[in-house]
Amino acid sequence: MIRIYNRIKLDTLANLFDTTRQTIARWRGEKKIKPALNFTYQYHDEEKINEFIETGKVEHFERMDKREVVNPNIENLILQDINKEFYINQKNLWVKEIFKTFAIQTQYKPLYLEMRDFLNNSDKEKEYFYESFTSFLHKNRERFYSKDKIEAEMLMCKIFTKNYIYMYYYFKHISMFELQYN
Repeated sequence: MIRIYNRIKLDTLANLFDTTRQTIARWRGEKKIKPALNFTYQYHDEEKINEFIETGKVEHFERMDKREVVNPNIENLILQDINKEFYINQKNLWVKEIFKTFAIQTQYKPLYLEMRDFLNNSDKEKEYFYESFTSFLHKNRERFYSKDKIEAEMLMCKIFTKNYIYMYYYFKHISMFELQYN
């Protein structure tokens, strides 16, 4: 049996699923479609469904910042993983110093601070980081050894191989990571 979290009229569900009331009533007993109905009952209400049917969107969800959707625990796990992979496991102290100096000197901030904007413009964001970082390395060519600059570039390439959400957090919090190694 379906747990009913709120009351949604059969007519509204029939309209949403473009079917009849009788079909909705029959679906309640079918295992195949039950998860969709459970999801609808649990996370939606009559008002949101009607708004979606009329306008094609739900303003409540449209206003929601994408960052709110990411669970803070997941965000912390991603940041811990980045910290471990790129800093704690980084044996070359000069590479850490290069990234730390880069973050301090350039006061690097991504072009797009909101996740939605970052994800929609990820190639532009990667290009911006690449240009900023390589320009920094060029301007500081006398300060660091070639071997260390090459390793730092390899680390940058490794960052680029990660998924875009991972890169978003890395770029957004780059100064936080460098502060841990002052």
